[in-house]
Amino acid sequence: MFIVACNSSALYLRTEVAYPSMALIAGFEGLAAWLRIINIGPASGCETIGNVMMTLSAVSRRALLQLAAAGAALGGVSACAATPRVYTLVVNRDAGCGCCRGWMTLMQRSGRFNATMRDEPDMPALKRRLGVPENLASCHTAEVEGYVIEGHVPWADIVRLLEERTEGVRGLAVAGMPIGSPGMEQSGGGRDAYDVIAFRADGGRSVFAHYVAQTGT
Repeated sequence: MFIVACNSSALYLRTEVAYPSMALIAGFEGLAAWLRIINIGPASGCETIGNVMMTLSAVSRRALLQLAAAGAALGGVSACAATPRVYTLVVNRDAGCGCCRGWMTLMQRSGRFNATMRDEPDMPALKRRLGVPENLASCHTAEVEGYVIEGHVPWADIVRLLEERTEGVRGLAVAGMPIGSPGMEQSGGGRDAYDVIAFRADGGRSVFAHYVAQTGT
C-alpha cells in the first residue's frame, strides 16, 4: 500500500510491500525492501493529488520492473539447482563385444553418465570378484559409485538406484541378453519380457523393475 505524508519542506511517499513473502527477494540490488521511504521533492505543504498519483504510477512501474528482474534472477538460480548429476561409469567387457559398446553409448546419450570402456581379459574372474551371482551373469559388467551393474540394465533404473541407495543392495542385473533391452535392439523392434534384479551381498535379491514383452513390426 502507499502512504502520503507531508511537512513544510518536502513531500514523502512511503511504500510498504503488501505481502511479507516479497521480502524473500529484498536482497536483490535495486529491489524495494520491506519499507522504503522515497523523497519526492520539495513541497510547500502537500502536493496536489494529481502530482502524487503521477509519482505513484512511476513508482509502481519501477517496482514491477524490479520484481521482474528479480524473478529472472531467481529463475536462473533454480535452473542451476535443477542440473542433474552426471556419474562416472566404467564398463568392463570382453574385447570386441558389440552389444556392450551399444549399451555404453545409450548410457552416455542419457546425459547422466560419463562412460568409459575397458577390455577385460578375464571377465568371469572379474564378475566373481565384484560379487555378480552366476545365474545373473551377462556380457558386460559396469561399476558406478560402488555399485555393480550387470548386463543390459536401462539407464533410468541405474539412476534410480543411485538416488535411492537402498541399504544392502550390491547392484543391478539383467541376466542374459534379452532382445530389445538397451543395446540389444533389433531392426524390426519388439522386446522380450525381462526383469531388472537387485542383488545383495548376503545373497538376497528382488525384482527392481519389470519390462513386458512388446511385439515388433
